[in-house]
Amino acid sequence: MSLPANKRIFAALAAAFVLCAALVSGCAAKAQSDQKTDAQINRAYVSSVNSIAAEAAEDLSGFSAAIGAGDVASMKLSADAAAADLAKIESLEAPEAFAEVQAEYVEGARDMGDALKQYVDLYTKVQSAGDDIESGAYDSEIAEIQKLYDSGIEHLSEADNKLATLAGASDEAADAKTNAGPGSIFTNDKTE
Repeated sequence: MSLPANKRIFAALAAAFVLCAALVSGCAAKAQSDQKTDAQINRAYVSSVNSIAAEAAEDLSGFSAAIGAGDVASMKLSADAAAADLAKIESLEAPEAFAEVQAEYVEGARDMGDALKQYVDLYTKVQSAGDDIESGAYDSEIAEIQKLYDSGIEHLSEADNKLATLAGASDEAADAKTNAGPGSIFTNDKTE
């Protein structure tokens, strides 16, 4: 494999990370709940996830620009910043109803952070090898990075799907409460 072929592979992986940025930036939708305090807690959690996702997406944009420029130092800084942003998800306290969502976000964030770090390490290694790269020399490392990336995307997508399901269930409960009328088992209102 020639150096230009490796650059094409790195460009493809970089494009994949940019797509991840788009996925991460749209990570969560607003959830509603029957109880106002639960709804506020849920919205605060989703808002925190969205803020983290926006920060990571911004850093991944810088990462992509650094790859395009061949700027390893900026690439490393952007990848480290994005990984640090994603790691913030672990410190969030998710509402009980979102425990599975949180677990998926954490796994996805870990995998994406690891993939970013490994990508930069491999890119640096390839750059330092210069033109002395043998065909297939880095194929297994590239495959491992791709596997981590794919796992990260899978976890983040699963978290989004679980969140959408929870939000849908909350919407149905809210509709039932709205349509139930006074004295219903869905409200605490008593008819006189």
